[in-house]
Amino acid sequence: MSKILIVEDCEDRIKEFERNIGTHDLFFARSSKRAILFLMREHISKPFDYIFLDHDLDEDNAGINGEGIDVAKKLIQEKTKEKELYRNTIVIIHSMNPVGADNMALILRRAEFETHIIPYSWIEWNKWRLNLKD
Repeated sequence: MSKILIVEDCEDRIKEFERNIGTHDLFFARSSKRAILFLMREHISKPFDYIFLDHDLDEDNAGINGEGIDVAKKLIQEKTKEKELYRNTIVIIHSMNPVGADNMALILRRAEFETHIIPYSWIEWNKWRLNLKD
């Protein structure tokens, strides 16, 4: 079973993730701040195998705004401290914002994260399945 962090603020998309990959250990963050907290707390015990990352995030209930690139920068910062911990983490950028997705992918790849851009609209759940680690 894979441990997966999903950074997404759209409730309908969150439900799709739950419906289609809910057999894995899923953690949902609707804001960059929440995602960073998950990285600081949850990644230490057992690293995330995958991080699904959206770029444009709305405010959460506390009025906190942020972007996926904030999470990407934190990932890079943490990897410089604990390289071994992040060695096998795969980042999948599912943003519909092509410029934001490219910017995140660029900095993550420079930091040697395996990174893939798959815009959410390209994911057809009934035809396409992630080959997630069991």
